[in-house]
Amino acid sequence: MIKVFASDMDGTLLNEYHVLSERTVKAIKALQAAGIEFIIATGRAYHSALPLLEANGIKCSFITLNGAVLWDQEGKIHNPTPIEYQEVLNMVDYLKTNQINYSFMSMDNIYIKDKAAHQTRMRKFFEEEAKRKKVDLSEISQAQLVANEKYLKSLDEYDLNPDHSPMKIMIFSDEAQVLQDFQAQFGQIPSLDITSSAPDNLEITHKKAQKGIAIQAYLKEKGINMDQVAAIGDSLNDRSMLRMARYSFAMENGVEPVKKIAKYLAAPNTQDGVAQVIEAILAGEYQ
Repeated sequence: MIKVFASDMDGTLLNEYHVLSERTVKAIKALQAAGIEFIIATGRAYHSALPLLEANGIKCSFITLNGAVLWDQEGKIHNPTPIEYQEVLNMVDYLKTNQINYSFMSMDNIYIKDKAAHQTRMRKFFEEEAKRKKVDLSEISQAQLVANEKYLKSLDEYDLNPDHSPMKIMIFSDEAQVLQDFQAQFGQIPSLDITSSAPDNLEITHKKAQKGIAIQAYLKEKGINMDQVAAIGDSLNDRSMLRMARYSFAMENGVEPVKKIAKYLAAPNTQDGVAQVIEAILAGEYQ
């Protein structure tokens, strides 16, 4: 019996306009009314994820930064898992030496080298997605960009020390070889998890800061195991929760490795795939 439904956000829960559709909102509320807990599991920071749910009257727990931080329904932090300090130093030295763009993510802010370049990159991402999906860049999508600006800080402001190590590091490059070389250099380090949410990035967290591990730890306190969990996602940073959940769904618009891991295939986010899966669960199709 499914007791928990965990969903990724971008490319999964959010539609092509980067918002929750009316059908998806209705499905989530019906799921919660049926006594099934709904959890967000995202690579986003809390400040970026929360408003999209709050705007639709949905209250839930959040696993953010790929599993580095759990926020309960009251907004309290549980089990933050930063990257080990020495590994951060090693990676920063490599990134600086090879002139690779990167950012730090704390529980509260995103620290970047070039704010203007970051904003341009994010706007380009939204615009290219809109063009590819043949939709207009919605006012709400643009509002998300503006809202996130207040959480952007300069990397120079980050006080990196053994007691203040980042929760997540993102590196960016349009050259696939640059990302492959970084993966080859650091991919075998036991304390690191390196994944990706887009072709031009890598996302680095502590090995224990993965969506599946975070969900399992959160539910253990409630006496719920992963056999009672349904999880849905589209990107490589969803791998752990799809492997660990008994009911795993990959979005049709997801990457092929994720589709191979999941037990079931969901309709794309342009067709309210998450809502369709929830509706099927409530109809008793997955037992």
